[in-house]
Amino acid sequence: MRAYFLFLIFFLFLPCSAIEISTNARLIDGVYYVLQGEVADVKIFGEPSQEVAVSIVYKFTIPSSDGWYYYSQSKFPIPISSSFEVKSYPVQNITVEAKFWIFSKKLEANATNDVAKVRANVPAGKFDVKIYGIAKGNAVNIEAKANAKIKLDSSGVYSISYDTSKLPLGDMEVIADSEKLK
Repeated sequence: MRAYFLFLIFFLFLPCSAIEISTNARLIDGVYYVLQGEVADVKIFGEPSQEVAVSIVYKFTIPSSDGWYYYSQSKFPIPISSSFEVKSYPVQNITVEAKFWIFSKKLEANATNDVAKVRANVPAGKFDVKIYGIAKGNAVNIEAKANAKIKLDSSGVYSISYDTSKLPLGDMEVIADSEKLK
């Protein structure tokens, strides 16, 4: 039997928006889930050629060991070019290293009130990623957020496919204008 866990997804439809979001998630006991390892398909619907602000937030927790936290993943998928922010807490600092083909970038920041964050503009692609630093507890919460502007096609649709096999267990939220899929 395969376990259903990766994304805990609730639909929250807020008024005043012509945008609609749908997914291929399974409905189990009133809760939407995507099975880890599957491709999560998210579709955004609106007016033809409409420009939409999209945010994708992924939250997960990692353990710390000997005062340090560390997470690494090869070929971590970034489905759309975006402004990308990584936040960790409770910590003293954060370092994020990302490698795309032969290009690499290292971002570092000290924490303010136990929260450290770094930002960069990132092209779509698959990255080798390391997130690490000095922890202030037995576990560290990581939030990765991508913000982008997308343009719906001539039918008023934009599709994002996300390979969940490269993600740790956690919660994902997609926000398109004022519509939220969590």
